[in-house]
Order: sequence, then structure tokens, then C-alpha cells
Amino acid sequence: MNYWKKIGNNIWEYKDELRMPGGVFFSLRSVAVLLTKGDIWLHSPCDFPDGAIIELKTLGDVRYIVAPNTFHHLFVAKTALNFPKAEIWCARGVSKKQEKLEMDGELTRSVPWSQEIETLPLEGAPSLNETVFFHHESKSFICTDFIFNIHSFKNLRTKFLMTLMGANKKFAQSRAWRFIGKDKALLAQGTTEILSWNFDRVVMGHGQILETPDAKEHVLNATAWLRKGLLLE
Repeated sequence: MNYWKKIGNNIWEYKDELRMPGGVFFSLRSVAVLLTKGDIWLHSPCDFPDGAIIELKTLGDVRYIVAPNTFHHLFVAKTALNFPKAEIWCARGVSKKQEKLEMDGELTRSVPWSQEIETLPLEGAPSLNETVFFHHESKSFICTDFIFNIHSFKNLRTKFLMTLMGANKKFAQSRAWRFIGKDKALLAQGTTEILSWNFDRVVMGHGQILETPDAKEHVLNATAWLRKGLLLE
């Protein structure tokens, strides 16, 4: 069984599903990137079965395990048990939720993989502290909750929630960002930097990967509310 699917040059995805309180189901994605020295950079690990761990080891040596925001960290410690030599890097705030987790570093722009994967902690939404990434070789913008692209739902509860969030069967930024974005000017600065990256693929934590030459245009449209809000202020 193939657990990991190649989606670009030296980049793979693993797809899972997460049951949330209230019977809501979210699709979930982890990303593995093979760096030039043969190391694997593992983004937002899922609750991997043994077969997925075995297959991941065939891709390279897992060197970095990344928890990219304060929500996507649940399976980091469990995953790390399978890769004792791996370094654990987490977004700001994860240490408060995972007090027993032995971290090797906090995600900043200056990280060991920065020459191959640009790393941008988004400012302005402190309850989430999402960090986003750009993998140069595959031209992939990698995020978790910054963008949703969910087009099928397991039940009506999930569909109803996605409708409330403004992300029902479309490439969109959840309306939740309007509330968690406490400093919209800082958030807009981070979004502008994302749009400076030369990507044609958006790999998000929830939903279908978007792969198109005008991928940046889709991100621009999904975040238009932020620029409109700043103009009104």
C-alpha cells in the first residue's frame, strides 16, 4: 500500500482524516520534503500507521519534524518516537500546549533548512501563530490553516461548518481569520510576502491541493477581505 504520494519534485503528501468535537470531520495532510543532503523535512505529522512510518523511512532520513501552528501539533511527540535523531521545531505557543515535548527550536525565518524551504511565521494572529513555507524546488507554497480547499464532506455537520466559515467547496480563507487576526496590518504584511514567492502549487492542511500557473491569483483573491478591511480602517 502506498501511503505517501509524490506531488512534485522531492515532495510527498500523506492524507488522513481528523474527527473533531461535535462529529465534524476534517481532511488532514502531512508533507514530506527531501532536502539535498538526503534529509527529510516533515511538516504537520498525522497519526501515522506503522506502514506509513516504514514507507517514510524509505524516502530519506527524517531530520526535521515541524509543528507549524498551535493547532497542528497533536502527533508530533508520537511521530518523534519513530525518529529519535530528528529535531523538533515548533511554532511559537506550541510549547505551552505541549509542555512535555522536547523542542529543538522555535520556528523563525532563520532555520537550518531556509536555503531550500523559506520559512515565514505570520504575525498578527497570536492564537494560531501559523508558520508558512515555500519549497523552491517544487514551487510549492505549504500551509496548514491559512487556506482551505475542501470540496467534499463526510456529513452535514461538516458541510454546515464549512459554509459558516465561508469555505464550502471553494479555495478560500476561513472567516475565522477575521477574528483571530488581531493585527490585520501585520497579517497583511505576511500575506504580501507570501505573494512574492514564485509558487504554482498550494499545499494546505485541509482540502485539495491547488496546482495551476495562476495559483498566486487564487491566494490573492482568497485574502482580498484583508486588504478591503485595511482600506476601510
